[in-house]
Amino acid sequence: MRKKILISALAAITLIAGFSSGLGLISSATSASGNYKVADYAIIGNKQVLVAANQNGLEIFEVQNNSIRKASEVKLTNFDSFPNGLFIRQEGENYYVYAAAGSEIVRADITSIYWPAIAARYNLGQTVYDLKAMPGYQNIMAAGAFGLKELESKNLSPVRNLWTGAIYGLSINSQGNMIAN
Repeated sequence: MRKKILISALAAITLIAGFSSGLGLISSATSASGNYKVADYAIIGNKQVLVAANQNGLEIFEVQNNSIRKASEVKLTNFDSFPNGLFIRQEGENYYVYAAAGSEIVRADITSIYWPAIAARYNLGQTVYDLKAMPGYQNIMAAGAFGLKELESKNLSPVRNLWTGAIYGLSINSQGNMIAN
């Protein structure tokens, strides 16, 4: 529930800042606002962290005392479009954000929210529309123009094709059941 509230708060801030920017109240050259399409939330150590994707890459925010403050960003200059899918996952002691845009998928270590680092990149050759993790399962799922692929979580290379028709969205529940459209 808290995750939904924080993501909704980020969306509201984006809308307000975007509206203000359109009225000339905020200069787009110096504005700290952004246009975010996807976001995810996690608690890393004692920090509440929100990661949101925009046209330039990933922005990492720290949520503290009912305010949202930008901690860092990961520039993704090779992304060929706006990010479509994003999720945060703990793996051992580290936290990673997985993001997909265009035909590329990126895995970034955000354990230190002030010093994120890209851990892996992989180009699938066709547009990726969604990216999800299966609960209790190490590998990740990528849906796109190519269909549905299972990917190895460390280097993001394909493990197997699960479907060959285009898939535009993917949902996985806590039991691991998938719905694709």
